[in-house]
Amino acid sequence: MRFRDVADFFDETKDTLVEMADEDLRNENRRNLANLGQQTYDSTESIREDQEVNNGILVMSGDHGGFKLTKYGTHLHGSPGALVFNKGIVRSNATLENLLFTRTDDSTNNSKTLLHIENNAAVLIRNCIFERKPDDPASVSVGNDESFVLIENGCRVIFLGCTFRFNRAPTAVLVAGAVIKNRGVAGNVFAGIGFNQTTQNHVNVTAITPELA
Repeated sequence: MRFRDVADFFDETKDTLVEMADEDLRNENRRNLANLGQQTYDSTESIREDQEVNNGILVMSGDHGGFKLTKYGTHLHGSPGALVFNKGIVRSNATLENLLFTRTDDSTNNSKTLLHIENNAAVLIRNCIFERKPDDPASVSVGNDESFVLIENGCRVIFLGCTFRFNRAPTAVLVAGAVIKNRGVAGNVFAGIGFNQTTQNHVNVTAITPELA
C-alpha cells in the first residue's frame, strides 16, 4: 500500500471513529435524560406526551412538524436550533421554552397562526421566537384567526422574553395585523421583557414593561 493510501485510510478511520463516538455520546445523553424522566425527540420523531401528567419533553436541534399538548403540566423545552414549522396547539396547562415557531416551504397548517392556545389552558411561554411571512394573512379582528399566537377566551398566558418578527424583510406596506391575539379579557394575557419587531400590535394583552418595539 502506498504512503498516500495509508494516510487516507487512517484519515477515514479517524473520521469514522469520531462519528461513532459522537453518536455514542448523543445516545448516552438521551439515556441519562430518560432516566431523569425527560422525554427527548429528534426531528424524525413526533412530539408526544407519554406520561399522564407533568411530561418533561426536550426537542433536539432540527425541524419539527408541530405538536398538540393535551396533558396537564407538560414542559416543552427546545434545544438550540429546535424549529417548529407547523402549528403548535396547547389544550392544557403547560410551559413552552426556547422554541422557534416559523413558516417554511414545508409548512402546511400555520399560515393563519403559529400557536393556538385553547380549552382554558394556563400557559407560561419563555424565550421563544415567533416568525411569520410578511405576506401571510393578517387581521386585528378577534373574529378571525390571523395572528402570530391565537388565544381563546378563558385561557391565561404569560409571555416572557419572547421575540416576534418576520422571516424576511417586507416588500410592501404591511396591513394591520395582530401579534398576540386574545379572544378573552386583557387581564388574562401578559407579554413583555421581550421584542416585538413586527410594527403590528397585540390585541387584548396587558403589557409587562418593558417590551421593545
